[in-house]
Amino acid sequence: ERQSARAGGHLRPTPRGESSRPVDSLAGAPRAACGGPLGGRGELGVIRFDAVEGNEQAKLALALVAVDPGIGGVLLVGPPGVAKSTLARQLAAVLGDAPFVEVPLGATEDRIKGSIDVASALRDGQVRVRSGLLGQADGGVLYLDEVNLQPDHVVDLLLDAAASGVNRIERDGVSAVEPGRFALVATMNPEEGSLRPQLRDRFAMVVTVRPPADRAARLRALRRALAGEPASLAGDQRLVAKARARLEAVVLEPVLGYVVEVVERVGVSSLRA
Repeated sequence: ERQSARAGGHLRPTPRGESSRPVDSLAGAPRAACGGPLGGRGELGVIRFDAVEGNEQAKLALALVAVDPGIGGVLLVGPPGVAKSTLARQLAAVLGDAPFVEVPLGATEDRIKGSIDVASALRDGQVRVRSGLLGQADGGVLYLDEVNLQPDHVVDLLLDAAASGVNRIERDGVSAVEPGRFALVATMNPEEGSLRPQLRDRFAMVVTVRPPADRAARLRALRRALAGEPASLAGDQRLVAKARARLEAVVLEPVLGYVVEVVERVGVSSLRA
């Protein structure tokens, strides 16, 4: 998905009755939790992701995951060619030292969960784990391209680890547990099928990524693609590092009432909200 997009995607609240967490615009949120502006760039004062124009809400959602992977994950929804995958992959560069692990289509259970060296366990009495994708993503981001096309057994493995924060590995009567705390970042084209509600509920933010809104935006995207302009992420990395340093100083109490108000306003039933 090389094409850049200028149109502003939006964080989409889940319709009434669904179980996913609510997502709404940040407009109207109390500023007491923020401690003032970060001096960011772009329309929303956050990271730019220079390879993609527009879709500022998608960039904001990914910026939040970059600052705190434990926030709950992002699902980028849209048709082909609107830069969903480009946005998600640029997150890897912005993350710096945090792991960014991709689950490919067709990945086996051993590849995802990891495996146990049974011979070593029987011989030495020590359980040695060969970490899979879940273990490698601990403390960072687990990325799924076209998540709605993933096989059911893969989705089940991811749900178990996302819900528990640990990865349980069993083989031939030998078991081991390793940390599996990660934020889910995924893309999907809704025209190719829906997403199981159990997995959708794990995403804190669902963002609609839209194509360019007008001819001028499409022209800018085309010129950038033909020129092969490299993305400049140095400013984004500095901004994320600054936000991470300030994360422990964030006070949630002043915004708890606003959070409950948003949840009630959009009618989300899940307690995850």
